Amino acid sequence: MVNLLITGGLGFLGQQAARRFLRRGAALWSPVDRCLKPLSQLTLFDAGGIPDDLPAEITQDERVQVKIGDITAEGVPAELVDEPDMAVLHLASMVSGDSELNPDRAWEVNVLAQRALLDALAASAPGARFLFTSSTATFGSLPPHAPPDYAAGDGTKQLPGNTYGFCKVVCELMVNDYARRGAVDGRGLRLPVVVVRPGAPPPLATARRHTAGALAGPIL
Repeated sequence: MVNLLITGGLGFLGQQAARRFLRRGAALWSPVDRCLKPLSQLTLFDAGGIPDDLPAEITQDERVQVKIGDITAEGVPAELVDEPDMAVLHLASMVSGDSELNPDRAWEVNVLAQRALLDALAASAPGARFLFTSSTATFGSLPPHAPPDYAAGDGTKQLPGNTYGFCKVVCELMVNDYARRGAVDGRGLRLPVVVVRPGAPPPLATARRHTAGALAGPIL
């Protein structure tokens, strides 16, 4: 059976992903046997505390373990992916407003931590599935005179307009290279918006403040 790690696992997307995996009796790709196998253990890793309203279907499932820590701390990535049959959903990230205010920390969290996680995964579970979340911020602003149906894709030139977008461009290229070398089976998903967690929003996050407020309350 396969262990699944979700970093940023106690956030909005992490919780929803965890619930889906647990509900459907997920089958995950095994880098050892190179076939689909049942989920054995789901680890939710996060830098924040455990939410009081964490759903019972997560807290009461014996396959779930929650770990709190700093993904940039030395040795932590290796501790998180220390099994040969692993898969990773990497959601942990420092969002745009915070990244603008502290670009050095953004580089540590968004780029260096991902590299450490990839290195650890490649060492313990070569060829394991690694799915991470990027962002449409990698493209920056819409080009001048863009038509209403304009759509960016993998062939679109990436011109990020902030530190967060820049970090995500680097992360995309990094995963591409690890996948090219066969170290991991890497995939990326560009999200158009991030729903921040409840609490005081960071500066420069007015739009996210309204989004989070609109989505406040039970989800799914």
